[in-house]
Amino acid sequence: MPEREFLACTMHPVMASRGQALIRFERRGYSVPTRYAGQRLWVRAFTEQLEVWNARCCVARHVRTPGVGEPVVDFWHYLPVLERKPGAFDQALPVRQARFPKEAEELLLALEERWVGDRRQAHKEFLAVCTLHQQVDPVRWRAACATALARAEVSAAGVRAALEGRAGPRPRPRRRCPWCGARLQCRRETPASTGACWVCAGEHRRR
Repeated sequence: MPEREFLACTMHPVMASRGQALIRFERRGYSVPTRYAGQRLWVRAFTEQLEVWNARCCVARHVRTPGVGEPVVDFWHYLPVLERKPGAFDQALPVRQARFPKEAEELLLALEERWVGDRRQAHKEFLAVCTLHQQVDPVRWRAACATALARAEVSAAGVRAALEGRAGPRPRPRRRCPWCGARLQCRRETPASTGACWVCAGEHRRR
């Protein structure tokens, strides 16, 4: 009897690129965590899956997708880079290929609604929430996102508070125009004398 478990795969040496943290296999790129950029690694090629290993452990798993095409990337591999450049969130390939849980998707939409005039800040908060995902069990993280939404504590601090079993910081109340009910984003968008939106304030002055 063999002493080692038989693996139904082939082994291939690869090099992770320094710039994009991609390995090449069967004419397609596959991502690895950015801390492994520039390192020599091994691919275990199974029938439907690829595993990327260093000398000690598996560092990435992907669905095997042979042929020329867009690189296959994992959002979580590039989280440290996105945290440094939240303005790139909308156009980033890892974000476009990401499949977030329902709770995280809803939290992202709520953040973009809260920061409707500043998507960079909304995405910066969401990336901070994603950092918490790497510190706890994924089930707990999803539950914390749902709890923060239910409490209307739409922020990384709200999710952290849910993980710690305490109430988070209360969000500032959203100011609205007293005449038309439009949501006011900041004081610069409203005349100080009336507290109304610019449209209603203009109508008021003409009367």
